[in-house]
Amino acid sequence: MLVVNGRWPGRTLCLTAAVHGDELNGIEIVRRVLYDINPGKLSGRIVGIPIVNLDGFRRGSRYLSDRRDLNRHFPGSPDGSLAARIAHSLFAEILVHCDVLVDIHTGSLGRTNLPQVRADMRRPEAAEVTRGLATSSSCTARVPATCQTRGAGPGHRRSP
Repeated sequence: MLVVNGRWPGRTLCLTAAVHGDELNGIEIVRRVLYDINPGKLSGRIVGIPIVNLDGFRRGSRYLSDRRDLNRHFPGSPDGSLAARIAHSLFAEILVHCDVLVDIHTGSLGRTNLPQVRADMRRPEAAEVTRGLATSSSCTARVPATCQTRGAGPGHRRSP
């Protein structure tokens, strides 16, 4: 985990990557943001976790060693499966202290991801955070998710 504390008080941004252990691009994105940021010009704090799924990353796998998809187990449970325990630990120890979370996913071998933002757009503060992000789609995060894809036809309903 990397942490940069700004010169002035403010909100806490958390950046996570590699929740799927084979999605590598986000690792470098988080690393560069944290190493390149100038704390003297920053209000608040940035917390970066470049590799959430260390087990999958070490094996070059999207999944944990028990074949579970960590991304499907949040907020987790302290007494559940490996995925549930990892999700609970991250959620209870780190994410609850963050005002904004940017969880970076990228395509991996054999997969293509369109750029997208998922947020509860019914919350004005969530909509404000996503404004200005260069994306081809935005989603209201609820089940099933409603995604509007710009430039690729009409929006589609997708279940997580």
